[in-house]
Amino acid sequence: PLPMELLAGWLSEEGETALAGQAGALLLSWGGQEMELCWRDGEVYYAARTAVAYEGYLEPVLEEFSPNGAAYAGALAGSEEVFGRLESDVLVGMTAPQAAAYTAASPDFLGDSGALEQLLSALAFQSGAAYTDASGGLAINEGGDRLRISPTGTVAFYAGEEERYHVPGSEETVPVLEAALAAGDLLYRVAGPWRGEGEYVLTGAEAVEGGWQLTFHTRLAGVPVITGEEGWCARFVVSGRQIRTFAVQVRGYTAARGNFAVPPERLAAAAMGSLPQAGGRLMLAYTDGGGTLSAGWVARD
Repeated sequence: PLPMELLAGWLSEEGETALAGQAGALLLSWGGQEMELCWRDGEVYYAARTAVAYEGYLEPVLEEFSPNGAAYAGALAGSEEVFGRLESDVLVGMTAPQAAAYTAASPDFLGDSGALEQLLSALAFQSGAAYTDASGGLAINEGGDRLRISPTGTVAFYAGEEERYHVPGSEETVPVLEAALAAGDLLYRVAGPWRGEGEYVLTGAEAVEGGWQLTFHTRLAGVPVITGEEGWCARFVVSGRQIRTFAVQVRGYTAARGNFAVPPERLAAAAMGSLPQAGGRLMLAYTDGGGTLSAGWVARD
């Protein structure tokens, strides 16, 4: 969930509108006059008018779409109990969902000197100090800062006494928006050149001592990617006006021919209901365990 203060700039031209709580899901809605920002905090739904203009902003994006009978699972659950097993924000169409096929791979930082130099240049580290650690990855220590690059493409950083990745600003405690912007900028520097079709989305902001822990996930054509065991592709800790630690799973996605076979929402929900110990709600997602990529319905707590 994201703190609503991240979105204050959408709600007034001055950007001074204060909102409490957090958002687990967001939706922009246009009813013919004003744009509204809708969000879910737990099981409670909210809406607020925004300063966003439909004309010239969303109109070019939406003009190619027409009504197709799709509805959110949360709205359908009132009439058909089976849809209550889906995440309420799943959009249920008239036909079975389609998940485009992609291939996934990590850059070979250990074997490709050009890729390694590009990464280290983006992070302001020198390659001459690199050595192989016990795991078979690369380790670099500079001025107390530590950088670790695993054989599978995971890049991890631990700050020392220097402020290598400073977050500009005057307040002693960094606001969540400034922390998120700094983390997102560094994420694209680390992984952007190799991401391919993937897009990064800020999905979590948790207050920690002196700052924030920020989590990002990858999306492929709007569908979330569950990366590794934790699910996220990157996590940053911003504290004391600097990025203290981060871990980024660098993965690249290339469009392939065809689609992954995905069962219809009703069938997937019914199958989940037949499992005696099933918990959570279903959502459509890609799963990237470091090898091949797959797509299907996964249970979300």
